[in-house]
Parts: sequence; C-alpha cells; structure tokens
Amino acid sequence: AVSTSVPLAGPVQDVFSRKARELGAYIVVPTYLLEDRAARLCTNAAILFGRKGEVVGVYRKLHPAVQTGSDSFEGGITPGKTAPVFACDFGKLGVQICFDIEFDSGWNALARQGAELVVWPTQSPQTAQPAFRAARGRYYVVSSTWRNNASIFEPTGRIAAQIKPPADILVSELDLSYAILPWSSKLRNGEALRRQYGD
Repeated sequence: AVSTSVPLAGPVQDVFSRKARELGAYIVVPTYLLEDRAARLCTNAAILFGRKGEVVGVYRKLHPAVQTGSDSFEGGITPGKTAPVFACDFGKLGVQICFDIEFDSGWNALARQGAELVVWPTQSPQTAQPAFRAARGRYYVVSSTWRNNASIFEPTGRIAAQIKPPADILVSELDLSYAILPWSSKLRNGEALRRQYGD
C-alpha cells in the first residue's frame, strides 16, 4: 500500500484545491494517503476540500478489509481512530469508506455528532446497507461507486436519486432541513402541516 500511496502535499492538493475553487464546490477525494514515508505509514483516507480550495479535513478509514490469505490490512495501511464530522457551509458532513458499512461504530459516532450528510465512497454496489444506515442515523447517505448505481439515500432509508445507465453523473438537490415525525391523527396525514406552513 505504501508504494501506491500519495502524499497530500503536491499534485493531489494542487489539482483538487484548484478544481474546488474553480467549481465553488466541496470535493471529497478518496485515496491511499501517504502519511509518513520514513515510517511507511499510509491510510485509506478521504480528503475534504472546501469551496476555496482549503483542506477542511481528512477521514481515515476505521475498518480496513483483510484480504484472504493476508495478515495485513489492505496491503499494510493503518486504520483510522476517529469518525469526525466536518462543519460545511451547507451543514454537517461525515465520511465512511467502503468496508466501514459493516460496523456500527463509525456510523453511530457520526449520528451522535449531528451529521446531516454522510459520503460513502465504495467499490460495493449494495443498497440495503446504506439505506439502513441512513434510516438508523437519520441522515442522508451518498454513495459513490465505481459501478453505475451511485445513490442518494434519504433519512427514511428510501433512495432519493440514483444513477441509471446510460447516465454516469448524478446531480440532485437535498433539503437538510427535514424532520422525521411519527404518525399522529392530529397531523391528518400532513394536511395540518400544509395548512399551517403552506406547501
């Protein structure tokens, strides 16, 4: 893993900082991150760039996979220790990476910290687990897969948007000011809210 890892400083930071500024967008860049060449320390990480090109933060995968017949994590990466939530101008963003989907700890930590949106870069095309994570954490989950089914999962667990062939780009507007309410006869299936607050 060390031989294929890249440092943050240099081309990675230069290219994505420039692109974030050009688009005025946040960009999550998953990569094998070279943390310390001399110590042979690298992580499976997701770097969050802000709209002005700044590094907002880095999430390091908590639960690397162990490949069959190997005694190391993903070729020698070091697992992360925390699941931070990053304050963005649109809301609170968390990250989980691929195999993290199988473990409660990171997803629960993000929910406790008030994450509203969790980005999940992965090789997995599955939809049941991220739907479950979205509903349980009451946040949106956005999967970014190398297959053709990248999806946005609502806090209810429903798929809000998904890439369908031949499309290969997913664009969708999210409203992070949602609220999940239990059923109540007084709400009259939502009509009471519509009367009070409009459409």
